[in-house]
Amino acid sequence: DPQPPAVDAKPGWVLMSLGVGRRNNVTPAQIVAALTHCLNVPNRVLGRIDLYDNFSTIEVPQELAQRMPLAMRGVDICGRFLNPRPAQRSPDEAPHRRPDRGPR
Repeated sequence: DPQPPAVDAKPGWVLMSLGVGRRNNVTPAQIVAALTHCLNVPNRVLGRIDLYDNFSTIEVPQELAQRMPLAMRGVDICGRFLNPRPAQRSPDEAPHRRPDRGPR
């Protein structure tokens, strides 16, 4: 069964959601390191990473998206399991940007 295209991904790519976010003090470098190690790929094949409060998203090629759930099973960053899955538009995954504090 072909899967419907994930939200906001360029053709041939899938936007994946990861179960770790800004509140877990994760960095994009930690996400890249985990993915490149577990998927045995160079970092140049990974796309844009966005950090939100409770989760992150990353664009990956379709072939990697299909491999991620099994390859990343049990992998954690900052004490949270990644549990990669195609990103969905839902109230639980609405982007929560930090409010601008303005000048200090």
